Amino acid sequence: MKAKTTFYKDTIKILDDLIIYRRADVSHERFYARISIKGTRKYKVVALTTTSAEQAKSEAGTRYAETLFAVKNEMAIFRRTFDQVAREFLVKEKARTGYSDKGGITNHRYRVLENHYRVQLSKYCGTKSAAEIGAEEWIGYAVWRQQHGKGRSGGLVSSATIRSEMACFRSIMNFAALRGYVKESKIKNAFSGRHMTSHERRDAFTKTEYSALYKFMRHWAKQDGLQEVNLWTRQMARNFILIMARTGMRNTEARNLRWADVYFEEKRNRVIFNVYGKSKKRTFEAQGRAWIYLERIKKISKATDSKDFVFSTFEGQQSKQLYNRTIHDLLDASGLAISSSGKRRSTYSLRHTFATFRIQAGADVYSLAKVMGTSVQMIEQSYGHISSRSASDSVILGTGMRRDKTGLIQDVIKTTSKK
Repeated sequence: MKAKTTFYKDTIKILDDLIIYRRADVSHERFYARISIKGTRKYKVVALTTTSAEQAKSEAGTRYAETLFAVKNEMAIFRRTFDQVAREFLVKEKARTGYSDKGGITNHRYRVLENHYRVQLSKYCGTKSAAEIGAEEWIGYAVWRQQHGKGRSGGLVSSATIRSEMACFRSIMNFAALRGYVKESKIKNAFSGRHMTSHERRDAFTKTEYSALYKFMRHWAKQDGLQEVNLWTRQMARNFILIMARTGMRNTEARNLRWADVYFEEKRNRVIFNVYGKSKKRTFEAQGRAWIYLERIKKISKATDSKDFVFSTFEGQQSKQLYNRTIHDLLDASGLAISSSGKRRSTYSLRHTFATFRIQAGADVYSLAKVMGTSVQMIEQSYGHISSRSASDSVILGTGMRRDKTGLIQDVIKTTSKK
């Protein structure tokens, strides 16, 4: 490979793939070695410690032998700190923004990656050599993160946040392997799996809390003095909450739900849902009462054709936010926004509420996993701390349960009274 005369001076060729030279753009006279990596178009540059050409040849020979050994044994041959690698990675990702439909990423995704690196990952291992980062750092991140940070609401950092940061961590290390800074096999072995200190308990509503929310929404959704659009949105949000707590749907599934995807089976008093997530379709049943809430929505919605979305906006378009701001304000107003663990609740808490109440009613994990579209292992990990009253009751209908006014608690919590 021919040296650039504008950059190199005093170049001495030692081997076909090894030269030493001085740099023309620096004030000192120390030599550098450039080692071409066989089988690639890459080369490694090593700063030598001497101004003597003879000593530089000897030192370069030693570095050359070390590099050959590293290549032969599939070891990393380039040295970069994690910070250096991360900055290179972010430059590459920045160039891909705005082309999400052509294999790139969105501007939002880039900001998330940049924030994860700058706020957390750089503090964790920024000055370490990328080649020295392995399974110990990967497994230890969750513990470190929980000890050195808080969640957005000021409470514990959520598992979802840590997983997102660890995904960024893994992406940077994969980039390091691609550039030859880290052995590729090391990344495959060390940076795999989700390593959490303990599986985070979900922020479900308790029976008392859900009952309070249910009663509060009755008056909140009909409050006098509201503008038409605000009153409409509150009514939609209320019925959305009731459906989500009764079905355990994921937010993505609810967002994609169309009227053609649900129908009422009158003989069995069941509502059949055909839901679509990001890429998967599944079918499950819910109790007939869910149909009452769907009918309420249909009466006020401007989008009721079979191809229209069930959860729509005031204008009749798909609700991509699923009334997030309205529900946020509702939880604040009801005093139920923060769980006992100190974390802020969201609409996803309704899915956890569904699972919690069903387990308390005695639903077996296999049936529950099927209805929720998840694995038995995930159910056991997430809700294993919840005591089950019986293993024989149905997930859909809590057999033998007494009814109360909420329409959800009636099926999942057995109430007792002294006679």
